[in-house]
Amino acid sequence: MQRWDGRLRKYANRYLHRPDLEKDKSFQSIYSKVGTRESKYTLTSMERCFSLYKAIQYIVKGNIPGDIVECGVWRGGSAMLAALTLIENKQTYRKIYLYDTYEGMPEPTDKDIDIHGVPYRSLWKKEKDLLTVSLDEVKENMHATGYPIENIIFVKGMVEDTIPRTIPNQVALLRLDTDL
Repeated sequence: MQRWDGRLRKYANRYLHRPDLEKDKSFQSIYSKVGTRESKYTLTSMERCFSLYKAIQYIVKGNIPGDIVECGVWRGGSAMLAALTLIENKQTYRKIYLYDTYEGMPEPTDKDIDIHGVPYRSLWKKEKDLLTVSLDEVKENMHATGYPIENIIFVKGMVEDTIPRTIPNQVALLRLDTDL
């Protein structure tokens, strides 16, 4: 039994601990500007931020054409991470499209439930003030990255209404995060 326990720990440390995330100095530097408790620009976990960072690097290294699209922005932390990664890779010609209501999340319907059948409406009522971030605040946060402002497109409104009218011709990455 001890032998299996040791193997399981070794596997967990190798594949679940993600030492590559902690050793990547470039990512850590960028993440420290957007994802730490002190900055609080994103609700996205460090692991998911690292995945976004690696996706942007993949696009850059693969010379994949297109713009970055973020649906559901909150304070802009994930978009800030994308912008900082693009700056680091000298890819500031790409446009970053930011789709959001910039007025908080709309009230969930009866169909909006978690995997246990619990309605999101009660959580939304408790958290709606926290989830409300203005367009001006997001603009200020994005400006702080140093990314060329002319290449950041803020699209205000419900994603399902605005994206069909304003989606870029080529999308290299689309990040959809419009729920709780």
